[in-house]
Amino acid sequence: MFTWNGPEPTKSCLRAIDILLGRFIPMDIFTSAQRESDMADSTIQKEVEKWVITEGLKDKFGQAFAGKALSLEWGGELQFNGVSSDGSIGVCVSTSSYKTAGQKGGSGKTQKIKADTLYLLNAKALKRRVLAFTEMDMLTYFKGQQAKGRFPPASTVELIHIKLPKALADRLGAAKRIASSEVTPAV
Repeated sequence: MFTWNGPEPTKSCLRAIDILLGRFIPMDIFTSAQRESDMADSTIQKEVEKWVITEGLKDKFGQAFAGKALSLEWGGELQFNGVSSDGSIGVCVSTSSYKTAGQKGGSGKTQKIKADTLYLLNAKALKRRVLAFTEMDMLTYFKGQQAKGRFPPASTVELIHIKLPKALADRLGAAKRIASSEVTPAV
């Protein structure tokens, strides 16, 4: 736990901390002893990803999946979200919605998926490459990009939807709302 005992930091100092930490720190939370517990918790996203890998993909493909490092064409290895037990299918999982809190397309979210796709396309020894989405709006966006020829075709990268159990979907939605409220400016 971090406690600040010095003078009240300036806004420019807080902005520098925002940039260095790569996250939003509201002014009223900065001086709070509860800063860490007040921030959104990404545990649910990890729990959803784990469920998709262990349950959702197993139901979809009829075999077990687990996180695994795969060799890349240019050398080195990368840990993938899910690789089938027979090693033929590699999967990257997205739990992100396409729209931001401001109802605009989330360019950072789509760039992350494009980066994941680059690695997926360059993983050695895979017969099938799959992007698994828990959110229909993100799946719809990427299918639209495929149709326009602005994303690898379905014959190269399969795009699938994994429907979450209602309780898990509700918890994910609640976590996203909390995270969104932290980065949405007060009006």
